[in-house]
Amino acid sequence: MPYEIRGKCIYRKDTGAKVGCTKSDVHKYMAALQMHAHESEGINEVRRFVRKTLSESLISEIEMNKTLYHGTPYAFKQFKNRTTFFSDTPKFAIDYAETKAQDAALDNDIMLVTVEMLGNVFDPHNPQDFARLAERMPESVEVPHGTWAMFTDTYYKDEMLKRVRGIATERPLDIMVNAKVGDEVPDPSYNLDILMVVGRDNDYVYTVPKKRFEDFLKASAMGYDEHFNHLSKYKDYFESWRNAIVDLYNKSMGSTYQYPKYNFKKFYDTYEYATKRKGQKYDFVNPYRNDDKVLEVTPEEERAIDSMYEKAKETVSEILKKEMNKSEWAIRPIEQPIDNTWTYMENDTVFNIIKNMGYDGYVAKEDGHNTYAIFDPTKSVKIIDIKRAGR
Repeated sequence: MPYEIRGKCIYRKDTGAKVGCTKSDVHKYMAALQMHAHESEGINEVRRFVRKTLSESLISEIEMNKTLYHGTPYAFKQFKNRTTFFSDTPKFAIDYAETKAQDAALDNDIMLVTVEMLGNVFDPHNPQDFARLAERMPESVEVPHGTWAMFTDTYYKDEMLKRVRGIATERPLDIMVNAKVGDEVPDPSYNLDILMVVGRDNDYVYTVPKKRFEDFLKASAMGYDEHFNHLSKYKDYFESWRNAIVDLYNKSMGSTYQYPKYNFKKFYDTYEYATKRKGQKYDFVNPYRNDDKVLEVTPEEERAIDSMYEKAKETVSEILKKEMNKSEWAIRPIEQPIDNTWTYMENDTVFNIIKNMGYDGYVAKEDGHNTYAIFDPTKSVKIIDIKRAGR
């Protein structure tokens, strides 16, 4: 007998491939298979006969008679003998076809083809299917970067098998493993950028871009940014500091200037010259002065103003560390779910292994949705309906 019973399912003894499962009497299912096995030319023919004679739905991780959808921007009559992709949701199939139409600059109506899946599809979450793949997976696999086939990553067997099932291991970087809160480290993805370490726990180090952080601080202190107003969103915390500099300027110069009528940066530049370049005459607020007045700042006034700035800076810095978008860097190996597994199935190595094992296709994840790759839809699907999906 070419078949054996495992629970509620029937498997081929020679290949280990699952023939199908039944919700009713598995022994009746086996009897029907044995009686008609000599008339069938393969697994699919046997399944179709059993489905007719027993009048019951077959179940598995991926149901044999599952309804699938294929979207296309081209006129459609029938499938061709080539790998074709399907979805188990009409919307995803239509959206995929819309993208293809845009890429090809087509203005055609989208056709939605509804089919019944008849074939034996490889499911990486099916233990038997997965075990068969694991036995044949080589020690390493070259995987293209999405559609950029010229660039590849090498994955070792254990990691490749995890990714096929939707799990990726994030590996730690030494520079992040040793980083402490307050450190500044080169950005591993672009070494010319500097990252500030703003947090750390048992799993991750958290960083923000130093330049972006300083842009927020500067704009908030000055009360504005010439290009991006949102950078000054914390300006109120520096209001007292700005007022203190303007008041000091007017007191020393005998003037009544105010901001925002006059850009605060003009007051600040004059203040900076008075405190950092003592003795030099520099008046940005009124560069056309004819007298010899310069901004005079006593050590006590300078300490008071600098203290106000440091207090505001500390407050805003803590807010930025909490509210800015952070990058996470693993400090130990961490397994994470991934929404796209198709690239780990579609590469030549895994694709050919699955096909050579006798499966009619496979199911993978694309943006969190099930995507079915059917090797020859002329044999493995039955067209139920063809209609215009519209736009």
